[in-house]
Amino acid sequence: LTSGKAQEEALTIPEGFTNDQIKAKLVEAFSNFDTAAWDVQTRDLQGYLFPDTYRFSKSASVKEIVEKMRLNFDRRVLTTSGIFETHSVETLLHDTLIMASLIEKEVQTPDDMKHVAGIFFNRLKIGMPLQTDTSSFTYKQKGLPPSPINNPGMNAILAVLHPIETNDLYFITLKNHTAIFAKTFEEHVANQKKYLK
Repeated sequence: LTSGKAQEEALTIPEGFTNDQIKAKLVEAFSNFDTAAWDVQTRDLQGYLFPDTYRFSKSASVKEIVEKMRLNFDRRVLTTSGIFETHSVETLLHDTLIMASLIEKEVQTPDDMKHVAGIFFNRLKIGMPLQTDTSSFTYKQKGLPPSPINNPGMNAILAVLHPIETNDLYFITLKNHTAIFAKTFEEHVANQKKYLK
């Protein structure tokens, strides 16, 4: 007798992976993976494929894989986080995912993510570009990019929904992933000189 689990492939999708990075992992795991079908079926789903550990049948189609990841997104994000109560309009959900995807690439801890979310909201409020290195769009232009830059995890999503109230406008991230915050540009420059030698 063959165990059902033996016919499955366990696959972990890390937080912040893009659809292309997920595709690369799927190509490694499934010898006959249809990359063209993946590109078509996930074209508008960046940000909506929830990072998690999945068990897929070794014969799973691209459609089945995408549906499983989308169902997990709906279950984890739309139900568990209570996003429907706070962000009932689809556009606001999309904007939440865009900001969460930026935060996912900037800092790592839940507290730092909430702090950076507060900073990003402060910048948006005063019409300042987000100036995040993770997206060239946000460095020069005001507002959010048109779509998520990756698939953010729950901590980044919750950070956008529950940001820390702060007067800070700037931050740097050190090599050990610690974040240093500043209220003024002068403090920010001093932090750069002090910590980014």
